[in-house]
Amino acid sequence: MQLFNFKKKGIIPTRVKIPKAQPLLRASSNNILTLFVLATLGLQGLLFLQTTFNTIWIAKLARRPAPTLVELLDGRSIQVGAVASEERSALAIQNFVSQIATLLFSTTGTLESDSRSPKNSRQPKLDPGVALQGRVFRGNNKVTTAAWSASFALSEEFRSTFLSELADITPPGVFRGTNQTVLVINYLSEPEPIETGKWKLKMIANLYTFQQGERLGQAMPINKTIYLKAVYMIPQALAETATEIQRVIYKARAAGLEIYRFGDLSPSPQPSPKKQ
Repeated sequence: MQLFNFKKKGIIPTRVKIPKAQPLLRASSNNILTLFVLATLGLQGLLFLQTTFNTIWIAKLARRPAPTLVELLDGRSIQVGAVASEERSALAIQNFVSQIATLLFSTTGTLESDSRSPKNSRQPKLDPGVALQGRVFRGNNKVTTAAWSASFALSEEFRSTFLSELADITPPGVFRGTNQTVLVINYLSEPEPIETGKWKLKMIANLYTFQQGERLGQAMPINKTIYLKAVYMIPQALAETATEIQRVIYKARAAGLEIYRFGDLSPSPQPSPKKQ
């Protein structure tokens, strides 16, 4: 094919051959591209269906009421309610304070029988007490085993000070089986919020001390303002190989609450007599 036809003298025309047009993609390449497009469309369709299914399922869960009944590991069923991590109900706080205060101040003189031991060996044993070691412990430096176990529900900076004072008012006869003490709570107020995750409540109680064979007992007032706060709850249960101390600490901390101060409850002012 001749592109240019030069008729001038001395110029020799040049013929240029243009190659024929080649197909951009071969037939095999066209098939691969088609399969890739179809696979992409199919995958997008599956993702769309999955997203639609998840949206419908989440909408159903949002409309479903929260479960209020759960089963514990021991087979018991209890009612529950959803609360924030630093929130505790008033009833839970009162039950915790009542239980810990009773364990700290009441003494039977005997050890609690182990439910895992054989029934024929579950005889009451005399409580030897737990000796407190350290410079802050002077004089009577023994507390009951139950009080030592419950003391892990106290904050670490308050625990040593409280145990030292508790040892001073614990009768030595408790560890010989000749004395018993019983805390009788007469009044426990509603928890008063201090800040987020902290409360205080008032306790009016009497600590009765009984000697062996005595029925009347001697009463000592225990009137306190109790300060406590929410703490991290242990999420998983203990393993079967857990030590006895691990079980004691786990039981004391399971409520997710911690007492960090016992303040003396100031008496209410008496009204002045009216002048005649």
